[in-house]
Amino acid sequence: MGCFQRLKIVPCSVEDIDILLELEKCSTKYGWSKSDIASSINAGYDCYKLIEDQRVSGYCVIQLIGEEMEILNIVIHRRYQGMGYGGFLLTSIFQMKRYESVKDVWLEVRESNVPARKLYGRIGFTQSGTRKNYYHRNLGNTSGQEDALVMTLRKKS
Repeated sequence: MGCFQRLKIVPCSVEDIDILLELEKCSTKYGWSKSDIASSINAGYDCYKLIEDQRVSGYCVIQLIGEEMEILNIVIHRRYQGMGYGGFLLTSIFQMKRYESVKDVWLEVRESNVPARKLYGRIGFTQSGTRKNYYHRNLGNTSGQEDALVMTLRKKS
C-alpha cells in the first residue's frame, strides 16, 4: 500500500460537479462535459472521488447492472497519471462490499489511449471486442471517428 495510505475514496455528490469538471479539463483531451458529469450523478450512477490531502486527484463513474459493472469514466489528474493512482482507485472500488457480487467488469477505451489500455491490462482486463467509430475526434485540423476497444475483467470469486 505504501504511498497510497494517505488516499481516501469517497462518494461524489452534485456539489462535486465543478471540481470534477476542472479535473476533466486538466487531465484529458476528450473529457466529459459538465452535463455528462451532472447527468451521471443525478441518474444515480455510483461515483467515487480519490482524495489526497483534501484535494481531488481522480474520480470514477460506475454503472451497476446485476452482476456486471461498467466503468463509465475514470479520470486521474495529469500530475498523478502513471503513478498507480488509477489502478489503486479501480482495485479499491472492486473490493468494496457493495460490489462483492459483481462477476464481470467492462469498459470502453479509445484505441489511441495506450496508457489507459496498459493500466487495464495490468489489472487483468482483456480486450473482448471493438466498437467501430464509437468516439468522435475533433482536435485542431483532425476530425473523424475513433474505435473503442471493449475490455472485460472476470472477477475472481
